[in-house]
Amino acid sequence: MEKPPKTYIIRKAKHEDIDKVVIMFREQFHLHHKLNPVYFVGDRPEIVELIHEYIIKSINESDPLLLVAEGQEGLVGFITFKIQKNSYFDSNLTYYGEVIEVYVCQSQRKSGLGKRLIKEAENYFKKEKCEFSRLAVCSANKSIATFYDRLGYANTVEIRVKHLK
Repeated sequence: MEKPPKTYIIRKAKHEDIDKVVIMFREQFHLHHKLNPVYFVGDRPEIVELIHEYIIKSINESDPLLLVAEGQEGLVGFITFKIQKNSYFDSNLTYYGEVIEVYVCQSQRKSGLGKRLIKEAENYFKKEKCEFSRLAVCSANKSIATFYDRLGYANTVEIRVKHLK
């Protein structure tokens, strides 16, 4: 017997969501740091306060926009995104949408939620007349790169980092 599809409500984050979103952001930070400890920060005492401030700004000023996904278990994912402008003369990406963070709780992965969150951001970008949507992917996270490939995101530019000790 096939399991019924999971139902999620995707909505703008509210102040009462802050504590749960902080927890999800920290889980995201742990994963990023584990994948690349040179580039991504690890957990440190001030990180909770910095995340908290970022989320409050997102809720109060929509900068960036922050949507959360609510399932039967409570909040199970989020996405942050914004409109960007680039005046550099060699790029066609002059006015575009940028996905900043996407997080889906481990228990909800492969449920279609990540795709739904991305589609919400893309629909917003289209409404705002953006021709492109852009996002960055940690090169060590092969599974998420494959996920974005399936959604039509192409690897067009690589950013290389050198640690100058």
